[in-house]
Amino acid sequence: MIIFFYVIIFSLVMYMKFSILTFGCKVNSYESEFMKELLINHGYTYSDDEKTSDIVIVNTCSVTNTADNKCKKTIRGIRRDNEDTILVVCGCTAENHREELNDLDIDILIGNKDKSKIVELIEDYRNTARTVAAIDEAIAKYGEAE
Repeated sequence: MIIFFYVIIFSLVMYMKFSILTFGCKVNSYESEFMKELLINHGYTYSDDEKTSDIVIVNTCSVTNTADNKCKKTIRGIRRDNEDTILVVCGCTAENHREELNDLDIDILIGNKDKSKIVELIEDYRNTARTVAAIDEAIAKYGEAE
């Protein structure tokens, strides 16, 4: 019975497509590849098309105001084009400008230190349908101060 239940759950996850958009430095590129591998290893399927993905991850950069604005514009566009997607935002903009992201309808917000928890946070969101934030290892309802 337990094996049957596991197969059913794994089958449901396996068909979820995700995309990753990466802004900024080589570290972000490396971390995006790391998150991609984690998700694939947990049964998610990678897609280059964020408009049809079930999950879209935006790995942000805030080295300049231009980079921040480009990330925010991209986040707004993703939500506009695919309102049902699980929208994940991580990286420097998520950490440094959290308050400015409150009105962008983000489902999961992740700081740099918690990118390795991507699978856990997505699964938590899917199980609870509650928006999640993980900044500096503090997991709380998005929008509440930590």
